[in-house]
Amino acid sequence: MKNQQDQYPSPPTTNAGKTHGHGMVPICINDTPSEVRQGRPEVATMSKIDDIPTIDVIYNVPEYALLPNNGFVVVHRGERF
Repeated sequence: MKNQQDQYPSPPTTNAGKTHGHGMVPICINDTPSEVRQGRPEVATMSKIDDIPTIDVIYNVPEYALLPNNGFVVVHRGERF
């Protein structure tokens, strides 16, 4: 008989900074609805979602916190950038 852990395997583990099997959640970039995996995506990866030039900066709204292109941002659900 299989134990319960075998029936429900844990999500895959990936490199640091990548998501760990979390589902897709809605966000908004430049008032354009998008979806990303919940977790800590790279800011540079999020820039590619809305074709934002690499020289542009991304802010976390409503705090207007500057997000560095070489950093990460925590995404739960419904964040605006």
